[in-house]
Amino acid sequence: MFKILFAFLFLVSQSSAQDQFILKDSLIISYMNFLPETNNLVTLAEKRFIHKSLDSTYSKNFIWILSYKDGNRIQEIELPDGNPRLFGLYFSNDGASIVITTASYDAEGFYSSYGKFRFSWPKLRFKTKTISKYLIKENRWAWELDWLLNYECLQLTFNDNDDNIIAVTTRNIVKMDAMTGEVIENRNSISSFFDFSETDYNFKLSRTGRYFAFWKREIIVEGEGCCGAINLIWYFSKWLINFGSIPNSLIIWDIEKDKLHYQIDIPYEMQSGVPEFSFDEKELIFGPIDNIFEIVDLKKKEKSRAIIYYEREIYDNLYDDYYSLDMKYISQNNKYLITDVNSHNIILMDYETGDLIKIFENLGYGLSKRDYPVSLSLDNKFLAIVLRKNKLVLFETMNFTVIWEKVFMPEKE
Repeated sequence: MFKILFAFLFLVSQSSAQDQFILKDSLIISYMNFLPETNNLVTLAEKRFIHKSLDSTYSKNFIWILSYKDGNRIQEIELPDGNPRLFGLYFSNDGASIVITTASYDAEGFYSSYGKFRFSWPKLRFKTKTISKYLIKENRWAWELDWLLNYECLQLTFNDNDDNIIAVTTRNIVKMDAMTGEVIENRNSISSFFDFSETDYNFKLSRTGRYFAFWKREIIVEGEGCCGAINLIWYFSKWLINFGSIPNSLIIWDIEKDKLHYQIDIPYEMQSGVPEFSFDEKELIFGPIDNIFEIVDLKKKEKSRAIIYYEREIYDNLYDDYYSLDMKYISQNNKYLITDVNSHNIILMDYETGDLIKIFENLGYGLSKRDYPVSLSLDNKFLAIVLRKNKLVLFETMNFTVIWEKVFMPEKE
């Protein structure tokens, strides 16, 4: 009886506390995807609340489903509060379900490292907590499970039939039953190649989980003070040993065959950037290196062509030729390439020729660059992108004229 009374008083106090907060604003923060059947948009949003009298705020995350006709909200899915926080959001190929992972941050101890010569200051380390699946049409959670594996989940995706989930962790590759979340297969062959760093997000899982691409660097230069100095000494020593260069490779791992598929040597000075697979998983793009995007034919295991980008004047002057873009997105029909140039612009290019089609300026501040809310519909008729002041814009792709704009302003209580 006492436990029941205590629980009741706790819920009342929580409800009363939340009543003291009012909605400050609503905004889209990351991820964007068109649903296959309807072309409606799915995105991750955040509502921020402020206390009526105190200088205090809190936030809640939601998945929004928006109408492609006008941007109005059709459905809102509330996600768990607080710690653990949302870490990844992934869509099934048929658009019927969403899988999310949550993570917490552990500040105890020193930053874990797998590199042989790596030093750094103590840092927060993420730890995967849960994995959940939501059914969009049925408007319910199918399952929610604790993440019981020893290693943290980096990325996951659905296979081509949506009956399995392929997850890549910091040390292995896991296959799960999409219906139940049960682990079917656990392979760790990739651990001999994969040197994961939590500060270097230079990896990509292909659409149906056939390939995984990542950088393998023998020495990672980072840190400040003594740690930075030690890193630089190791860097210089390795540079002398290798006659003025340091091995740096892009590894492509075949998940189905569980073995190395292809390895590409790239300049060591290229310290950031995410490779991207084409929708059909036949090609991979990386770069630019010296203002060139390299295209890899995955079947032939060779560089098949290059895209030379001549519009150098739009590049930020802070970066040199080795600056690599943090986000790349290839349309389903391999017609368009979307990528970011600097903190303020995203460019749309012709994937075949490299010709510049359009520059999108005034991007939203504070939004994730790796999962920036921009997407092309599967029929390639529409392009959706969030611009500054949390404005969602829908373009038609014939002439890239604006169909509608939707600004998400503070809502009424």
